[in-house]
Amino acid sequence: MSRIKHLLLILAAACTLAGCASTNEPTASGLQVFKDDYDGSTVARQAPVNAGSYVTGDWNVLGFEWKSKFPNRVLLAAGTRGVVKIDEITIDIDGEGADVKTASEMTNYGDPSSAERWSMRRFEISWEDFERIAAARTVRLKIVGANQVLVTSFGAAHAGAPVNGTLPAFLAAVRKLRGEAPK
Repeated sequence: MSRIKHLLLILAAACTLAGCASTNEPTASGLQVFKDDYDGSTVARQAPVNAGSYVTGDWNVLGFEWKSKFPNRVLLAAGTRGVVKIDEITIDIDGEGADVKTASEMTNYGDPSSAERWSMRRFEISWEDFERIAAARTVRLKIVGANQVLVTSFGAAHAGAPVNGTLPAFLAAVRKLRGEAPK
C-alpha cells in the first residue's frame, strides 16, 4: 500500500473515531437576534428543538424568545408531535417548580399539508427561572393535553437532549442584550 493511501486510511479512521466520541448535542442553530419592526424592541429567538434525548421521554419540543421590551420574562414555545390540544405545561427544575403562565389563547396545529404535524403553544416564565433551567442538572417538562400527559427530561444530567445545546448561546445572547456581564 502506498504511503499516501496509508496516511489517508489513518486520517479517515481518526475522523471516524472523533465523530463517535462527540456528544449528540447540537449548537444553537436556529438562534436569531433581530429588531422587531412593530415596536423597535430587540428580540432573541431560539427555534424549537427536541427537548429530550432521542432514546427516552416523549417527543416534546421547546423554543425560547426574549424581548427587550419585557426584559424579565422569557416566552417558551412548547409542543409535541401530532394534533394535541395543549392545555398547560409544568416545569420542574432540579425538584422545584417554575412559575409558568399561559401566553397564547390557543394551540397552533401547524400546516395541515405537511407530512408531520406539530402542536405548539406559547407560555411565559421569568428570566430567573430560565437561568435556573439553563444551569439545572434535571429539568422535567410536562405537556398536559386533552386526555394525555407527555413528559421529557433534559439538562446536564441528560446528555443527548438537543435543547441542551441551545441553552448556552441563548443565555449568552440575552445576557449581552440585558447589559449583564458574562458568567
